[in-house]
Amino acid sequence: PAWEKQQRKTFTAWCNSHLRKAGTQIENIDEDFRDGLKLMLLLEVISGERLPKPERGKMRVHKINNVNKALDFIASKGVKLVSIGAEEIVDGNAKMTLGMIWTIILRFAIQDISV
Repeated sequence: PAWEKQQRKTFTAWCNSHLRKAGTQIENIDEDFRDGLKLMLLLEVISGERLPKPERGKMRVHKINNVNKALDFIASKGVKLVSIGAEEIVDGNAKMTLGMIWTIILRFAIQDISV
């Protein structure tokens, strides 16, 4: 769908504008957050806080644990992620990944503007 293509492009650009500060970027929003490493890095850059040390393994369980650390951090900021779980992100579910990124944008970019 056209809206999904537009969101992908916009959210990828937003993520990259922050990830560049850490010397990296993403190409594909569905794929590049699946292991949780760049997701955790993104949250560290935009929040200015340290997250727990990520797991370096390549197995599914390591990826799920890393994404859960990121989701737990988001929840600790008082953000409710409705029906978005680590498994959906690790499996590359586009709608869930875009929804999670939108929630992060709302919490860390837009909310801070109104303060």
